[in-house]
Amino acid sequence: MKRKKKTKKRLAPKLALAVVGLLVGLMLCEVTARSMRLAPLDSYARYTEMRGEDCVRPDADAGYAFIPNQCFANSHGFRDRETPLARQPGELRIMALGDSITFDGWFADFLEPVLEERLGKPVDVWNAGAPGYTLYQEVGLYRSRGHGVDPDLVLLQVCVNDCAHTPVYFEYRGNTLHNENKYGEFKKLSPFWFRWSALYRYIHRTQFGRSGPHYTSGERNPEVEDSLVELQRLTQKHDIPLLVMVIPFMMESEDYPLIERECYEYLNEVLDEQSIPRVELQSMFTEHGIEELRMVHTDEVYGRLGELLTGHRDAQTVWEHVSTNRAEDFAVGKSAHLQDDFYHPNFFGHALITEAVADRVAAEPERFLKGWTAGATPGPDAEDQR
Repeated sequence: MKRKKKTKKRLAPKLALAVVGLLVGLMLCEVTARSMRLAPLDSYARYTEMRGEDCVRPDADAGYAFIPNQCFANSHGFRDRETPLARQPGELRIMALGDSITFDGWFADFLEPVLEERLGKPVDVWNAGAPGYTLYQEVGLYRSRGHGVDPDLVLLQVCVNDCAHTPVYFEYRGNTLHNENKYGEFKKLSPFWFRWSALYRYIHRTQFGRSGPHYTSGERNPEVEDSLVELQRLTQKHDIPLLVMVIPFMMESEDYPLIERECYEYLNEVLDEQSIPRVELQSMFTEHGIEELRMVHTDEVYGRLGELLTGHRDAQTVWEHVSTNRAEDFAVGKSAHLQDDFYHPNFFGHALITEAVADRVAAEPERFLKGWTAGATPGPDAEDQR
C-alpha cells in the first residue's frame, strides 16, 4: 500500500507538468496561428445575414441558399423585394447571378431605372446573388430556379477570387455548419471554438475541410470552364442571352497579386474561347481611378450610405445621388483605415458597372433581351461595345 501511495505521489507532479506543458504548447500554437493568419475568421463568408439563425440552409444545387420568407429573403429565396412570377405587360426581366458583389444589390437596383429610361420599357432585375458564391454555385442556383424566373437576360457577375472557393459558415437549426469547398460535405463545428480559436479553425480546415483541389498558381481550374460552359448551355436551351461581367481587382492591373492576375486572365480567356459576351470593366475603372472605387469598411462610409437607404432601396434616388457625385464621397483614403477591400466596388464603382452594362444591353437589345420586340429603340447614350 505504501509503495502504491508513493508511486501515485511521484506520478502526480509529472502528470501536472505534462498537462501544463500541453496547455502551454496549445497556447503557443494558438498564438502562432493568429500571428501568421493561418485561418483568420475574416477569410470565411462572414456576413451578419449568413450567421443568423435559420436564414441560410444547405442546398443540393448551390451548396447553400437563402430560406424563402426568412430574414431578408423574399418568397423565392432571393435577396430582393417581393415580386410575382407573372410579369407586367411589356416587362423585361433580368436575372443577376453572382457573389456578395451582386448580393449588395446596388448595381442590380441601379439597372432598373437606367435601362427603363434607355429602352422605354419596364425592367425588373432579380437579384440572385449570395455572399461566398463561386461559379459552380451560381450555375447550380440557376439550374434549379432559373427556368421558373424565365428571364430575358442572365447577367453573370464573376470576380477574381472565383478560381478558388470561399469557405462558408452559418447557423442552421442550432448547429454551426462549415463548408470548405464543393467537394466536401458540411461539417458541424463548435460555435465557441470556431469563433475564438484560430488553431481550431486551422485544424478543421486542413484536416477535415478540404477534400478536393483548390486553385493554385499556373494551373487551369476545370471547374471554372465547366461552370461557364454549363451556364451557356442552360441559357441557350431556352434562347436566353447570357452576358458576363468580370469585376476587376480594385487596383491597377500591373499591380495585381499573382493569383488574382492569373484568375482574371483565365476567366477572360475562357469567355473568349467559348464566345461568351462580356462587359469589359478594367479600362473604365482605371480611367476613373480604380483604387478610389474600392469599398472601405468604415462606420463613416456606412453612416453616409445609411442616410440614403431606409428599408428597401429607392434605387432612383440613390442612383441620382451617386451618378452626380465623385468617388471620394463613398471612399476613404488608403491611410485612413486598415480594412481596405480590393474585391468589392463601392457605390461609385457600382454606378460605373451600371453604365457599362446598360451601354452594352441598350446598344443591342435584340441580342441581349429575349423579350425585345421591334418598335422600341435604345436611348441616345447607347454605345456599341465589343
